[in-house]
This record gives sequence, structure tokens and C-alpha cells, in this order.
Amino acid sequence: MDRLRSSMVGAALLLVVLLLLPVDCRAQLCSDFPDGGTLTGVVNTYYQGYQSASAGATQIRVDVSTIRGAGASIASGTMLLVIQMQDATINSSNNNRYGDGGTGAIANGQTDLRSSGYFEYVLAQGAPDANGYVNITGAGTGNGLLHAYYLAAGPPQRRFQVIVVPRYKTATLSGSLTVSPWNGNNGGVLALDITGTLTLGGTVSLDGMGFRGGGGRALTGDSSGRNTDYRRVVTDTCHGSKGEGIAGTPQYVFDGSAVTNTTVDGYPNGSQARGGPGNAAGGGTDGNPSTNDENSGGGGGGNGGQGGYGGNSWDSNLAVGGHPGAVFPYAVGTNARIAMGGGGGAGSRNNSSGFQSSGGPGGGIVIIRATAVSGTGTITANGRGRDIANITPENDGGGGGGAGGSIVVVTRDGNLSGLTVEARGGGGADAWPTEAPGGTPGARHGPGGGGGGGVILLSGAPASSSVSGGVNGTTTTAADAFGATAGSAGTVQTAVTINQVPGIQSCNSSASRATIRGIRVDRSGLVEFATESQQGSIAFHVWETSDPSGREDRRLLSWEATPSLPLTTLEPVIYRVPTRPVAAPYILIEEIDTRGAHRMMGPFPVCDETLAEEFLNTEVRVAGNAALKAAAKQTARRGGHRESPSRTAAIPSSVPGSSDAAPVAVKIEVSSPGIVRVPVADLVSLGMPPALASHPELLRLTSLGVAVPFSIVPGTNGGDALQFSADTLSSDYTDRNAVLLSWAWNPFATPKVGLTRSGFALEPGMVRIERDRFYAPFAAPGADPWVWDFVAAPTASRTWSFDLPRPVSAGTDPVSVRIGFSGFTTHNHTVRAALNGLPVGETTIAGRTPGMILGQVPAGTVLGSGNQLSVQYTATSDNPDEAGLVFLDVVDVGVPLQPVTAEVSADRITPFACALPPLNGVDYCIVTHGLFTDGARRIAEQKRNEGYNPAIVDVEVLYNRYSAGVPEPNALRRFLRCARVHSGGALRYVLLVGDDTFDPKDHLGRGLVSFIPSLNGMDEIFGRVPSENRYADLNDDGVPDLAIGRLPVSTVEQMESMADKIVGQDALLAAGKGKHLFAVDNPGDDDPDFRQWAEQVAGTLPPETAIKWADIAEGPAAARAVLLQSLRTGAEATHYFGHGGFEIWSDDGLLTATDAAAQAGSGVGTVLFTWACQSQWYQYHLGLTVNEALLLAPDGGAVAALGPAGITPPELQRMLSTNVYAGLKRGLTLGQAIRQAKARAIRAGGFTRPVVDGWNLLGDPALRLNR
Repeated sequence: MDRLRSSMVGAALLLVVLLLLPVDCRAQLCSDFPDGGTLTGVVNTYYQGYQSASAGATQIRVDVSTIRGAGASIASGTMLLVIQMQDATINSSNNNRYGDGGTGAIANGQTDLRSSGYFEYVLAQGAPDANGYVNITGAGTGNGLLHAYYLAAGPPQRRFQVIVVPRYKTATLSGSLTVSPWNGNNGGVLALDITGTLTLGGTVSLDGMGFRGGGGRALTGDSSGRNTDYRRVVTDTCHGSKGEGIAGTPQYVFDGSAVTNTTVDGYPNGSQARGGPGNAAGGGTDGNPSTNDENSGGGGGGNGGQGGYGGNSWDSNLAVGGHPGAVFPYAVGTNARIAMGGGGGAGSRNNSSGFQSSGGPGGGIVIIRATAVSGTGTITANGRGRDIANITPENDGGGGGGAGGSIVVVTRDGNLSGLTVEARGGGGADAWPTEAPGGTPGARHGPGGGGGGGVILLSGAPASSSVSGGVNGTTTTAADAFGATAGSAGTVQTAVTINQVPGIQSCNSSASRATIRGIRVDRSGLVEFATESQQGSIAFHVWETSDPSGREDRRLLSWEATPSLPLTTLEPVIYRVPTRPVAAPYILIEEIDTRGAHRMMGPFPVCDETLAEEFLNTEVRVAGNAALKAAAKQTARRGGHRESPSRTAAIPSSVPGSSDAAPVAVKIEVSSPGIVRVPVADLVSLGMPPALASHPELLRLTSLGVAVPFSIVPGTNGGDALQFSADTLSSDYTDRNAVLLSWAWNPFATPKVGLTRSGFALEPGMVRIERDRFYAPFAAPGADPWVWDFVAAPTASRTWSFDLPRPVSAGTDPVSVRIGFSGFTTHNHTVRAALNGLPVGETTIAGRTPGMILGQVPAGTVLGSGNQLSVQYTATSDNPDEAGLVFLDVVDVGVPLQPVTAEVSADRITPFACALPPLNGVDYCIVTHGLFTDGARRIAEQKRNEGYNPAIVDVEVLYNRYSAGVPEPNALRRFLRCARVHSGGALRYVLLVGDDTFDPKDHLGRGLVSFIPSLNGMDEIFGRVPSENRYADLNDDGVPDLAIGRLPVSTVEQMESMADKIVGQDALLAAGKGKHLFAVDNPGDDDPDFRQWAEQVAGTLPPETAIKWADIAEGPAAARAVLLQSLRTGAEATHYFGHGGFEIWSDDGLLTATDAAAQAGSGVGTVLFTWACQSQWYQYHLGLTVNEALLLAPDGGAVAALGPAGITPPELQRMLSTNVYAGLKRGLTLGQAIRQAKARAIRAGGFTRPVVDGWNLLGDPALRLNR
């Protein structure tokens, strides 16, 4: 019997056997659901959560006495939506730390989101019992919940709700479809599951159904109030009420029709005044709280966009209006989060009546899953505010607008072309709009701030969408904003898949029976895939193809079908299929169903990290369920059958990224604009097939994925040359462009990550002039830290000359001019600019933020050379003795320049290497600069001897794979995320090999090199600091997922020395085993007791530990002598507590960088813990820091060092140190102890980020101390 007939007989027998197997009892056929007809009224039923539930729980408790909505009961098979409405924690200080704990100008946000916004679908397994417990099946571990859900009376109030989701085969929307509004416990959410087609119709509106605004009240004042208040309790009768949001509920709320007293002052330390808790806005702080008669406006709520500020106080004209609600960090996927629009803050009020001055309610939440959508219709979840009748006060503060809500509409076919969606912010209310201004401020009272725009998440492009921020209110007939600002726009995504909605997936009535959730491919011969759900699937085949459409050139990777068990399930199933080696770039999964039908799914890119990550997530979930259902055959496979041999010749035998990849491209690096000629002979020597020089149509030249025109021309020294015009490239990390010449399929020619570009974006048609002369690490986040110059003083004038890069082409149109500045001090910076004597414009910059002058000058004003930029600067603040400071950053001019004609040379031409080593099972990854590969191999061999499974990766390969050949740290970050996935979750340690500098483009001319670039964190004093934690954090929650270290080497000799130390670290540490040296500085007036801190640490050591003290209090010379002796004779660990600088410990010179370097050759080593400032800023440009010098001292000094890059408060250092030492005491490796300590710090709140980001490990993260 031939193979084909054999497989057909086998499939038939398999079908008979499988049809006799029981179907999963939880599966429900799509045809079982009713047609919904035209949906009207409230279709959801809302239950309040009655008891907190942990992740993995298979039971949730609901309050059966507070049911609202349609009144549907819960039964077996009922689809439920579990969603955490409120759970965030805030800093409740009565200062600008209110909200997120930061010291910026905006007092809003939260210190920890906790579970706020988490949601997931689960299936009920029966009705609630007498106590309200419902058994459920979820998508989390053990078929339980993915997340924990919390309930607490507060403050702050924590609420989750459980919603019955109706499931229909088909349904039609109508304008009368609605929800029960949010009431502080449940409601405000529309959730639908349509297994077939949803027909749009009418306008479904959830406007104002979300978080409620602060209730407006006429208050007479309180002597305890202050016009600087950020929070105040309700019983102090002053200020306006905060809005409602993810961090809790104020005592007085406004739902759009009436003010309600909830009887609970629901925010920590009070519900009144301007601080914005979470995404809720602050109420107006009164300018004269003792009588509450100088009324300011309420802030606007936040969601996808931040709200606006409330307007200033009457008469005193103080900027004390409500602060805006913060942006809610929505997400999709397993950890998806969404929120209602935050409520607007109430204006301060003492005269008006009714609900005037109240803040507007935010928009609600819509979540719709469907197989397809047809027709036309509109869904809105807008915030409300100024549109509410009778909300406008007379001589009182106006309320802020509510934020737009969240709308999620996802379909399997992705077509939403008939849908119109809106999640706009509500407008801020006016204040006394009918009164003449009567001077300044005259009759002006604070208007309300606009609400922020919402969040719209769709599976395809809609007919139209809007997430605009709400307008701010105005005051008097002058229509003056009086300090009030509009809300910011929200966000729209149009590529969200139905599988990115977390939890149990809805049934699918389309022809698609199985849905693929993730795929992982080992090219040596294993394809693993995960189905999200199956219906009537009996078997699968795996194919490969080089055709991106999947229609041609298919090759069967395994002859025998992989059986499906069970046929039908709503749970994920893992399949592992051994295959012949995989060479093509795409995989196809063929499904065979119970009807005998064959359906091809894909193609799926072999190198798709997102699919691999989804596979890992599903694999972990299934393993947690103890339900691994791999049904692959384990016999060896023979060669496969090819369908379309006509295209095989065009397919390389191995593709980029495989371990034996043949070169498919050359990288040409250029740092200057001009005409580049590269001899064809050079390209051929680097791997280009010689025949292609005669067929340039088969070549592709690109830069960052964009085609670059080129030609083959006669060379200057005989032979042909590749000629093209090179453009400049500028990012934070490089000014060198990478141009790729590809002659075969090259999936890496298009970058997978964006380049980091701080500062002002360059608009098309503009020419940028910048002189990066000064490095300002303390520049505002997002601003360019490299600045042209600065202007200081209360009032000053400066003039600069500049030339354009090329001569100007003649033109007659006015020339646009954009001049970028960045404020450094907290002043209001007013800057006026003129170009060549003609005024450009002016701008006022508030505090430490960027700002730009936008203007025009007549044609001919801008010259090719000798331009004069003049600036007049005025700084104003509450402290007239404090000088202002503003930075000049860039000048952009919209002039046409003459074409580039100069010929420039390529800086470097190399093969475009992009091959990674096998990563499956790798637990220790070394990312190195190519210069240090030999030393990296020695370290890898040592780690292998210690029982690890190491891999070495060249950082340039990562640039090639992820950022199209351009140096970019986000490429390394993307790789680490993918490596964790491809390792099967095994990756735990990362070692970066190579030094870094804050000046990678060599602005200072010191020739410094960024061998492995750092991502930056921020501390609150020094500013930008290199942060390995940004690499170790794989999911952007701030918590490190990997233990990471760096070897800051810049020469081969330094690398060999560090390899010697890591290979021989046990021997180096042997002399000091059981010995610890504690070095202690004298404390300053505001410092902690360094000796007491050190003694606390020493007290955690085993009793037999030999401890020495080098205490400055006993005399600097004596302390220094003890320290240096210990470094020469050996101590297992050296701990320093005190002040530090780049090259020194302690003002008394306890240890200098020179002393540290002198420890070379001692033959002993120590592990260094430095609790100080700046002693380990490895980007230092004037030499080695004291810690680096100790680390890099050959055959002596430090084996590893944990220390600071920037300046952080001692209390944060102490928190970190306590947890680091606790981890070491438990026997953790140094890297894991640091990782866990940082994780605990982050979980304590966002205020810990400076110490988490600013402390780095230099050395081996897998080092284990002998304790």
C-alpha cells in the first residue's frame, strides 16, 4: 500500500475512534445560542463582587442582593465577565507628591495600579449557592482566574463586578440599547458575545455611564483649609470634590443628574481639593478657603488621554484649579486592562445652587466579541460635562469634564468598515459666562478643565473614530480660559485580535474550526503550536512554505497526521510535532475536521517572536492545569513531498537566523550625507553572488526598511560600483546610517523596534540645526539631554550664529521656523526669538517641560551661512531671588536645500550577520560586543562547568535582527524578551559585556565608545542614569524578570582580566571567606546614621563571621588604613555606607579611584556593596569611577560590584539594601538577590523607581557568596 493510501486509511480509522470519544462537557455548539434580534434596553446583568478572589481561584462570590440590569440568573454555561473597577493605591500627601508620589508639577496618578482594570471571561459551572459562591472555569492556572480581584470598603474603596454576558448567534444593535450606569458597585459596562454576525444599527451610547464626577456643593469655608491644599477631608467645608476613578469614590458624586452623598469620605485623607487620585480629577482648591469664596475650577478626568487643569481662583488668581486625572495604562492580551473614563473634579463653590459646579461623569465601557460585523452604526462612550443642562455656575468655579470611556470591538474577520466609534472627553464647564470681565482678574472665576480622550481598541479600521480631549471651559464674556486647559487626546488601536481579549474565548460559528494561539519552531526539527479552541477537529498536518501568501511552494514537514484530542474544547491544547529540518520562512497548519474538510491556517512566520511568546504563555497555562495534551508521534521523519517545485531554486538552503545561514545581505554604514560608491568587487568578497551585478533588478537597497534608489556605474579604479545617495540618520545612540543591500529574502531589512529619538520630532520638509554642546542629564523626561546652549537670569538676551548644511535653493514662499527650548527650573519661561533681525514668535514654557516657538519669516531671510538667532528670555516665579534657566535645543527651518553632490566614503562595510545560537533551554545569556568574544567564550565555558546552559550573542547581530543594522538598545531589549520565550522560560541570567558612555555620538570629542548601550532610567536628583533594570524588565511593569550584570570593559586586556576573575572567582574569594569589611562615613545633618545602618546589616551575618570596621569616626587615616589592608589581604564582601562621588568614597577620601586601581596583583578579591551616590556611574567620561577601578584591577580588587549610578535618597537605598542582604542570606545568587530586592521595592510603589533604576550590578549575576 503506498503512503498516501495508508495515511487515508489511518485517518478514516482515526475518525471512527475519535467519534466514539466523549466531547468536553463544557463545550457548547454555536448553533445552541439564540438569535438576539434587535437588542434594546439593558441586556447585561450586574452582580457586585462580594469577596476578594485570588488568581487561580475556581470560585467567585457575588452579592445576590444587589443585582441590577436585565436580571438574568447565572447557570451552568453562563458566560461571565469579571472586571476590577477600582483597586489603585495613591500617595495621599498634602503636597505635589499626591497621586503617584513623584515631585513633578502634576499631582495625579497612583503609586500602584494593583488589579485596576483587569478583566477576563469565565464560564459559570452552576448557579450561585446560598452564600453567593459560583463555580467557574477560567483561562488561568488550574482552569481558574487569570488575575486576583479585590473588594474593600476603603478608603480607598476597591470594587470588582461580575457581569452576565449574553451570547447570541446573531443580533442587531439599536439606539435604545443601554446599560445600568455605574453606581459605585456595579454597572457601566456593555458586554456582548455574538458567535455569528452582529448587525450595526442606530447609536449605542454609554456617554456619562462611567466613573462619576465630583458633586458640586455650596460651602462656607473652614479656617483649617489652605489654598495650597491637595487633599482635605469633607468635614472641612472648603474646596471642590475630587472625581471618582480607579483609586476610589469621593463622598459626594454627580452622575449627570443629581449629587449623591455616599456617606463615606472615600479617598485616603479626604475627597476635597486639587490632587487627582488615579484617573479621577482633582476638585478646585479655593483661593481663600476660610470663606471658600475665591473659586477655582475642577480638573478633567483621565483615561486614554490626560485631563485638563481647572482654572485659577477668583481675585487671587492662583493656579490652584483641580489637577487632571492621569492617563490609564490600558493593555491587551493576557494582562489586558481597561477603565471607565475618570470623573471630573467639582469646582470650588459658595454661591450657586443645585448641582452646579459638579464634575462631569466619564464614559462607560463597551466590550463586543463577534465573528463578523455588518451594516453601519455608531457606538459612543463619551465623557460628559459642559453639555449637561444647568451645570454652569454663576460666580463660582466650573466643574471639569469626564474622560472618554473604553470601547473594545473585535471580530475574527477584522472588518469594521461600517462602525463609527467615539470616546471623547467631556468639556469643562464655563464659570459666570454672562458676566463682563471688569478688569483682571475682575469677575473671572475658574472654569473646568476638559476631560481626556478615551481608549478605542478594534480589530480593524472603522469608518471613523474620535478620542479627542474635551475643551476647557471659559469665564466671563471675555471667554477667558483663566488657567483652564483642554483634555489630551486618547488612543485608538486597530489591530487587536479577538484572542487578545483575555479569558475563555467565545464560540465561533464560522467555517474556522480551530484557532491557533501561538507557534514555536525549532528549525532542527520540531514545530510546536497551541490551539485556543477546537470544534470538530480530528487531526493536523504541518507544512512549510516560502510564499508569504501560503498558496504556493508548500512542503509537507511530517507525513503522519497529528491526532486531535479532544475533538471539541474551549480550552487550549498544546501540540508538539517532530519534523524534518525547517528551512522555509513560513509555517502552515492544516486542520482536518469531522466532516472530512481540510482547512489551511497561516502562513505563520517562523521567526515571529509574538507567536512564540503567546505559545509560551499558553504552555505555562496548560502545564499549570496539568493537562498537557501533546499528541505528536516521536518517530523520525523522512523527507517530505513538495507541491510546487517550480519555485524551489529561489529559496536559499538556509535562511537568516538559522545556525548555518548563508549571507543574504551586506551592511553599508555611512555617517555623512552624500554620494556613496562601493566597488562591486568588495560586495562580492562579502558574499554577494557575482552574477547579480548584471541583474540589479534582483537586488534591493534599503534603509530602515525604506527603499533607496541605486544604480550600478563604472567605478573610479576600474570595475563596476554600486552608487546611491546616503541620507543622515540621528537617534539618541548613533548618527551612523545603515544601508542594506539584499539579494535574497531578508526578513530583517525592516526594523522590528523603533529608534530612540528624544526631543522634538523633525517634521517633513524641515532642516534641523543643532549644536549638541552640553549634556544635561537632568533635562525633563522626553526632552533631548544634549542641548545647544542655555540662558540664565530673570531677564537675559543671547545671540547665536549658525550655518545650514548646504546652500539654499531659491524660493518665494514664507519660511517656517521652529525653535525648540526646554525649561530646567520651575519658573514660567517666556522666550522671544528673532532670526536675522526679523521676529519669529514667542512662547511661554511652564517649568521643566519642553516648548517650541512656531513662526515664519519671509523668503530669502534664511541664509546658507552666517544666520543670527537672537533670543530674549524672561523667567518669573514666586521666588524673585531664584534665577531661571532654559535650554536652547534645536532650530528647524523649512527651506529647500540644494541637492547633495559631494561624494562620501562608507565608514564600514560588513556581511549582514543575523544568526542566533540555539536558545532552547538556555539559562545564562552573554550579550557581547564582537571585540570581547574570546573572553565571553571563556566565561561561557566556566558557566557550563557550573551546570548552566549558556549562549553567546553578538550585539551587532541583535542590531541586524531587530533594528535593521542600526545600533539601538531597544533591539537588545526585544531580543531578551524573545530569548526568554525561545528558551522555554529557562532564561534567568544575562551578562552584558562592554562599557557604555552617555556620549555615544562623541559630541565631546573624547573618543568614547558605547560597546553595549544602556537604557536610561531617571532619579529625582541627578536625572538620567544607565539602568540595566530596563533590560531585565520584560513586561514593562518595572519588576525585573531576569538577573542581569555588566562587565564595563573597553579593551581586550580589561576583558581578559574580567574573564580571569569570573573563571577564578572562587580562588580570589577564598582568602576572605567568612570575613566582611564594613566601611562607614560620617553622616551629615540630614543623613541617616551610617554606622547604625551598617551594624544592622552586620547583625544578619552568621555569628562566626569575622567583621572589621573602617569607620571615619575613628579618624580618616585609620579608617583608610583598615580598608586598604582588607582589600589587600581579602574580605569576602566589602560594604560601604556613606557619601560618594565618581572617583571617591567619602569627603575625607576614604577610597579613591587611584587607590582602587592599585589593588591589581593582590591575588585576592572581594564582592563590593556600595550604599552611596554616583560611585558606579559607568558612563563617566573622565576616567574610571572608584567602583569600576576596583572591579577592573587585574588579579585583585573587586570580583563584582553593586553600586549607584546617580543620586538617590538614603531611605530608598536602605530599603533596597535590606532586601538584597535578605536574599543573600537565603542562599540566592547575587543577581537573583538583587532582582528580588528590586521586585519588592517596585511593589512598594512607584516612588522606588530611582533606586531600582539607578543601582546596577557590575559582574557575574550568577556569583554565589559563601555565607
